[in-house]
Amino acid sequence: MHTHTTMNFITENYRVIKEYRNLAELLFAVFVSMIGFGLIAPLLPVYMRSFGATGMQLGVIMALFGLTRAMVSYPGGKFADKVGRKKLVSLGLLIYTVDMFLFGIATNLYQLFLFRAIQGAASGIVWPVATVMAADIVKPKHRGKAMGLFSMMWDLGLVLGPVIGGVLSDMFSMSTPFYFTSILAFSSCILIIFRVRETAHRKESDTAPVHRKKLTPYMKTFIGLCVAGFGTAFAMGFVQPVLSVYSNEILGLSKALIGITFGIMALFRLITKPIAG
Repeated sequence: MHTHTTMNFITENYRVIKEYRNLAELLFAVFVSMIGFGLIAPLLPVYMRSFGATGMQLGVIMALFGLTRAMVSYPGGKFADKVGRKKLVSLGLLIYTVDMFLFGIATNLYQLFLFRAIQGAASGIVWPVATVMAADIVKPKHRGKAMGLFSMMWDLGLVLGPVIGGVLSDMFSMSTPFYFTSILAFSSCILIIFRVRETAHRKESDTAPVHRKKLTPYMKTFIGLCVAGFGTAFAMGFVQPVLSVYSNEILGLSKALIGITFGIMALFRLITKPIAG
């Protein structure tokens, strides 16, 4: 029974990807970008410690990402409706490309503060808008599957990225994963520019009124989920900034092993999502 369900899941999603070529190209760009994001996520705290970051400074630097992302996400989405989603996603990936390169050549801790803030802003530009693009590409009846595939590509990138980043860091230097991430972000940018069509030109009447009517009865549930999501993210924020440093400095794990550990965490998240859903 489980095998039959899995095969149906694979078949249905394959049909959606086959029907919407533009979605497949967007998903591949997301996958490549998330490999890049996963490359540096577990190693960034260790990298910052090499610049002498204290525990407090480490927490502040890590928090800057979420702060600037939150500040940029909403206005970025509104701006994307005016100038085009494809343009804004491409711009965000280009900023991310430059920012990751600057991370690699940073010479002091204060530069890392700045580059981390820019990274959060670029993320706030790219991912909310890219998610909307994935929904716009497909027909309404396929949006659930499109969002599921988007999430799956996101998690697959986070499974592979930390492992690759840890190995590169041990083989070469702590700066290497940042350079590699810069290359991946630029590759995704080029793919978006030349292969993914614009999706912003949609009639407001096609979506917004229906969404408002459907959302209103469930507003309390929606707010509750937002609060729960905030609580979960807040709790994770206590652990993530110090987990890599603890693993490296206290447990003596190599960067490759740290990357593998984070990759396994992402893999279990990927496996349990269909069960929870």
